[in-house]
Amino acid sequence: MALDKQFREDTEGLRAIAVLSVVIFHFGVKTLSGGFVGVDVFFVISGYLISGLLLAELERTGSIDLWRFYGRRARRLLPVSLLVTVVTLVTASFLLAPAEQLFATKGALASSLYASNFYFMTLLADYFAPESASNPFLHTWSRSVEEQFYLIWPTLLLIVWRWRPTVRVMAGTIGALSVLSFALCLWLSYRKQDWAFYASPTRAWEFGIGALCALKPVTDWARRFRGAALLGWLGLAGLIATFFGLTEEARFPGWIALVPVAATAAVLVSGASGQSGSPATLLKLPVMQWLGKHSYSLYLWHWPIVVYATILNVEDPLQRIFVCSVLTLACAAAGFKLLEHPVRASTWLAARPMRSVGLGATLTIAGGVIALGTGQAALRASS
Repeated sequence: MALDKQFREDTEGLRAIAVLSVVIFHFGVKTLSGGFVGVDVFFVISGYLISGLLLAELERTGSIDLWRFYGRRARRLLPVSLLVTVVTLVTASFLLAPAEQLFATKGALASSLYASNFYFMTLLADYFAPESASNPFLHTWSRSVEEQFYLIWPTLLLIVWRWRPTVRVMAGTIGALSVLSFALCLWLSYRKQDWAFYASPTRAWEFGIGALCALKPVTDWARRFRGAALLGWLGLAGLIATFFGLTEEARFPGWIALVPVAATAAVLVSGASGQSGSPATLLKLPVMQWLGKHSYSLYLWHWPIVVYATILNVEDPLQRIFVCSVLTLACAAAGFKLLEHPVRASTWLAARPMRSVGLGATLTIAGGVIALGTGQAALRASS
């Protein structure tokens, strides 16, 4: 039913493109006015990879080891997230006024509870508004959407499989849910745009498109389709077009979100074909692999650095980009080498899933406690 369980270098390179677009956009490079759609690229990739692994497990065993799945996610996502939270809050205590610190700690608490998308949805009317740029945890909204997806998706696939384990039913269910999610996204884009932007139900269709691409009939078709390489290049061209052509004034997500989502799907399907001459040739370059491997850390670190560079009045555009780039790369590389990779590769944690789940629970509680504690300190200082 699902794609072959193997490492795909081209998806790592696609992650590199996604994180570069977001980071460069946030660094203030105006020519990349649509770089924010890199988040949508991440959502499609996550739907593709996670669904591929889960469907392969269902096909192989008839079930999903949920504890093992959640343990892997905990090892992958939470250690470096807590590190960034702590460093960001400590830095805030030196650079921000008490009232601003309190604002930041609320964002940190929401992020630690995997609910910052709903927090910012109710707090900020517009992701692109100037006041949005002052919270160093704003970017965690997309991480919360992903974690909400990870929480629900395995159970949903397991229920569908046990009801009727056929590719037709699985594809129909995923397709129907994606259509409903997109319809809700479209409706809210014209009535409550901030809800359409932040809410996980309105973003679920992007994960769903990735999941559909992971189904075996799609990958089999890609291997037979002679134009798969061309399809990939057309998809990559579509992504680049949205990066440079889309602006903050677009009613996003809305209809226009179909372009980067479909383009990402085209690149993923093309990569599954294994044809020579596809974008995989570019995506497999060493620099793309390095950026893709460190994409999660790069994403987490870059936004607090941008916020604090603004507070410190680093106004010269070139100097600002240089400083932010160096700090982001350095923090991401150090965090990955010293914390992220060792925890992910720990054989002791991997041996028993509940150890990883326990680690995740501990880190979640620690993040919440640290956010509450710094919030109380900021509240006392402001009174």
